[in-house]
Amino acid sequence: MKNWQKDVFQPLYKQVTHACLVLIKSERNNAIINTHLISGVIQSYVALGFTEDTTNNNQMTSPTPTTIYKEFFEVQFFQATKQFYRLEAATFLLHNSVTEYLRKVSQRLDEEVHRVHGGGGGLKKVEEVLIRDQLYVIYSESKTLLRDERHQDLALLFKLVNRVPNATNELKKIVENHIYEMGINTIERVSGTAINDPKLYIETILDIHKKYLTLVQNVFTLFDFMINYFIFLACAKFINNNPVTQTAGSTTKSPELLARYCDILLRKGNKGVEETDLEEKFNQIMIAFNYVEDKDVYQKFYSRMLAKRLVGQLSASDDYEESMISKLKQACGYEYTSKLQRMFQDIGVSKTLVPEYEKYRENHRATGIADFSIMVLSSNSWPFSAPSNFILPIELKLTFDSFTDFYTHRHNGRKLTCLHQHSKDELQTFFTRQKYSTAQKYKTTLFLIFFYNAKQLAQIQIVILIANEVSYLMHFIAECHQ
Repeated sequence: MKNWQKDVFQPLYKQVTHACLVLIKSERNNAIINTHLISGVIQSYVALGFTEDTTNNNQMTSPTPTTIYKEFFEVQFFQATKQFYRLEAATFLLHNSVTEYLRKVSQRLDEEVHRVHGGGGGLKKVEEVLIRDQLYVIYSESKTLLRDERHQDLALLFKLVNRVPNATNELKKIVENHIYEMGINTIERVSGTAINDPKLYIETILDIHKKYLTLVQNVFTLFDFMINYFIFLACAKFINNNPVTQTAGSTTKSPELLARYCDILLRKGNKGVEETDLEEKFNQIMIAFNYVEDKDVYQKFYSRMLAKRLVGQLSASDDYEESMISKLKQACGYEYTSKLQRMFQDIGVSKTLVPEYEKYRENHRATGIADFSIMVLSSNSWPFSAPSNFILPIELKLTFDSFTDFYTHRHNGRKLTCLHQHSKDELQTFFTRQKYSTAQKYKTTLFLIFFYNAKQLAQIQIVILIANEVSYLMHFIAECHQ
């Protein structure tokens, strides 16, 4: 073997290696060659790396059998490969678009995979020259493809860039910035109306999210699941800070509008959504909710609106109310929804109170009681405050005192406070031939009762009774005048 190396290999290896490289270049230029010749040369170079061990039954051994191959073939092969593709890349980009270049790169990589010589190292050199060295051009093209929504070409671009270590990091930032800019621009186009239209605002956000989530799932996730994190960053930025929140002067505008959108869906009379679609709408709301930074603000607005729906009996469905609260609980935990759940429970308990009070009244033979329904709400769960300087007219005091006796008898130590500002009354006329019933807020009833009893009340007493309600009185008088 040593004599063969000295007499044959040393004088001829340069010519042999050069001849192989010429054949490889011809193959890359679409010529048909005898690849077995190149394979034979490579195998012989590897074989020359073995040495004969005379102390071990003349067996051929070597700690580095590819030393000859690497030194006398692979180095030259890598140099020729880089030189060939560097020239081809520069020439191709002069006469073709970047997208066409990417298709050419994909084709070349497939060819190198099937090429028997060079092993994996040759493919890496091609990737370095055709992809890594052209990243600036490729990144620039990615912005064009994103803008023009050319998803198939974008998928190829990402697939190729993904072959270069850490090269997708910059690409992810480009995607993030694009989604953010598109989100801002889309919201800006509707901001004049959306600031006072929760439905338009939230559905615009959800449409943007759906559009780019589809893009990510179809183009990027196949290669890198971390791209979802950059989508989250982009959406979180434009949802919490955009032309609508800037016009409002507060980043809390988004959670407020989201809560108001929920209120629209959960109220009676919502004709814009079929019942079968409401669950899907709730799921979409939770998508937007997950991006909202100040979830406590959302809870504050949601709690107020839930309270109004429950007290005013405006909820479209108890099941839908429970479903929405359950979703919030799954997202934020028990503490986040504990007050909401207790509010809902209070309404359920209150429904049993009136029948029980009716039995109590019969047993105690109470008379002079007005027909009424009542809700007893725990003060630490509801976003209501007791009115100041509240005077209950004598016509209603007997009813309130009777129910208070009933309730405190059952729940010793509890105190009832009347929230008249959330009550509604119905009055019936008896001084007309045809009887009329009118429904109004409690304050209106209060004034009507005071004026009805005006003959029994001195003028100074009436002034004292309504002193704290001047603004409402003026509004009431204006309505009566009309």
